[in-house]
Amino acid sequence: MVENLEKSLFDCEPEKMSLGIGELQRNINFFEKNYAHLRQLYGEEWVAIFNQRVILHDRSYVRVLKSLRGLGINTESAYRQFLETKSRTQMLQEAVLSLPVGI
Repeated sequence: MVENLEKSLFDCEPEKMSLGIGELQRNINFFEKNYAHLRQLYGEEWVAIFNQRVILHDRSYVRVLKSLRGLGINTESAYRQFLETKSRTQMLQEAVLSLPVGI
């Protein structure tokens, strides 16, 4: 598997690699700039951002990946992120409170 990865990296055209990285960075920038609004719209879901817009959202990461591939979109250029609506502290508190008494 490592050999295949090395081969694919060496066979890749540098121009195409930089285009993919540039597109990914633009999508990350879009996500960061619009985080609060996206969190309101798609809280507790995975979002896929491509061409600086949300093209997919779902509770399942696997479904997001499959949908990207089904649309023929390079998964390396689409930014994927889960939008939590609860802080980690809130989630921990809820988990502790849900434990049976006496543990």
